[in-house]
Parts: sequence; structure tokens; C-alpha cells
Amino acid sequence: MWTSLPRLSWVLALVAVACHPSGPPEPTFDRLAAQELVRALSDDALGGRLPGSPGHAVAQRLIIERFEALGVAPFEGRYRHPFRYGGVGFGADVIPRREQKAGTNLMGWIEGRSDSDSILIITAHYDHVGSVGGEVYNGADDNASGVAGLLAIADHFSQHDPKHDVLLVAVDAEEEGLAGARALIDDPILPRDRIVMNLNLDMISRNDRPVLYASGTSHWPFLGPLVEEVALTAPVALERGFDSSRDEDDWTLQSDHAVFYRAGIPHLYLGVADHADYHGPDDVFEKIDLDWFGRSLTTVILLASALDQALPELAPPPSSAP
Repeated sequence: MWTSLPRLSWVLALVAVACHPSGPPEPTFDRLAAQELVRALSDDALGGRLPGSPGHAVAQRLIIERFEALGVAPFEGRYRHPFRYGGVGFGADVIPRREQKAGTNLMGWIEGRSDSDSILIITAHYDHVGSVGGEVYNGADDNASGVAGLLAIADHFSQHDPKHDVLLVAVDAEEEGLAGARALIDDPILPRDRIVMNLNLDMISRNDRPVLYASGTSHWPFLGPLVEEVALTAPVALERGFDSSRDEDDWTLQSDHAVFYRAGIPHLYLGVADHADYHGPDDVFEKIDLDWFGRSLTTVILLASALDQALPELAPPPSSAP
């Protein structure tokens, strides 16, 4: 697999973050609001958030209302960014469709306090698989939890201005071939040459083994020290893995970060190992350990803050995709 060599600016920034005595501000977010968002998004009434369904539209409204409550600005004047996907020949690695479907990415913008051109994109998909055989597949962990993490980061950065510009994207149609992420990276309104990092959150609320995994450092080794530094103070176990041919399970192409990876944009993916309720009707709010989930959210914010501090002041040079 293709691996980018670290730029000097990244290395120096990572060292500065590790050595700075004060570091980023302590995570600040409304834990109860995060829990309630997961409860609402995974409620039976939303029917599993299948793209195009009434419950999917309700999920959009809940997320936008939270953006508005936090004072997060809409990107380019609007939160909703529609796209089309599907059709014959749509992607070699997804199920082709004969008819196109409509999707909607939800985008919020937090302006950085510096004059840097670098943009950190944080993603978490809000769609799920709907109902199967008359049973609602609620998707509490997958991925209402990641959306709550996205908005917890927004909560923190709304109180502590990030150093760099941050684009927060609740991504649609991840369960249908990463369609929303594909549209996001191809959208001409995005200044692609300014995108220097993607942090993707997908399933962060429960794990049979209480560990949050950071996947991506095998492809982007210069991010390893940053993850290790955050792990020293994280309130949950934070481990690297699931990102190389040596791993039993390689997550590199399994969620929205894959689109950034293929575009040559560094990424980190935070998630848990698949559990027995993954893509099943029992992935419900009641099975989440709320204490561990709260500490997981704190860890997510710690890592997002460290990445913000470490972003290079200039966009990386053009490079070919893997």
C-alpha cells in the first residue's frame, strides 16, 4: 500500500504538541446532550435512518438543530448539501443501482483563530440500514454514536476556538458504498487543496473489549506519536491497529475515511471492533455503557484537539492516490 512520507512541518508540529506543557484545553462538552442525541437518532420511530425515508429526514433535522444550538455556522450558507448517487456502474466495489438516489450531507463550519489555510475535516455517517424483515435496525452504535462524537467535538470547538478551520460533516449513504463521502471529496465547493486531514468516527460507544482503536497510522506513520501521546491521558484505552495487511481485520476501506485515503489525504479512523449486534436489530441505545461512552467522547475530543494543534500551516504538496 502507498504511504506518504511526513512533511517537516508535520513532524515539528507533532513534537511541539507533545512537548508543550499546557497542551490543548481540556475537553468541554454536554455529555447529557450527546447521550440524548444517540437515543433520539436510534429511536424506533426513525425506522433505522434509511436514506430517503421519513426517519432519515427526522435525523437530518435533529443534527441541524444541534449545529444551530451550538452556534456552528452552515457551510457555504447552508447545512444541507444534496447529491445524487447510484445508477449503473456506480463504483466497482459497491452494489450497482439502476436508478439514482438522492442523498444529503450535513455540513457545519467553525473558523480557526489563525490565518492558516489548512482544513481539518471531521466526518461521521448518520444513515443506517433501515428495517429488515419487519425489524428496525436502530444503529445506536453504528453510527448514532459517531454523530454524537462529531457534535461533541463541535461543542468543544464552539467554546474553545480551534487553531485551524474545521469542517464538520454528518455524512449520508455510508452504508450504500460510501456515497456521501465520495460526493464530499468530489464536490467543487470544497477547496480540496486545503484539506490536510480527515478524522472519521464510526462506532465509538461500546466494545466487548473496552478499547477505542485508532486506525490509519500504518499508512501515515507520522501520526503515530500523536496518537500515543493522547493515549497517555485518554480516559479510555486508545490503541493503534486494524490498518495493515498484518492485521486480522483491516479497516482502511471500511468507512468514509477510505475516500480520503484513496485521495492521498491523511486520515485517522476511531472506532470499536465489531460486536454481536453490529448491523443487527439489537444495536440499541439501551446496550450502550453510558459511562464508557462519555469517556470515549472525551478521548475523541482530545484527539481532535491534538490534530488541530498539529496541522501544518500549508497544505501538503500534490500526491497520487494509493
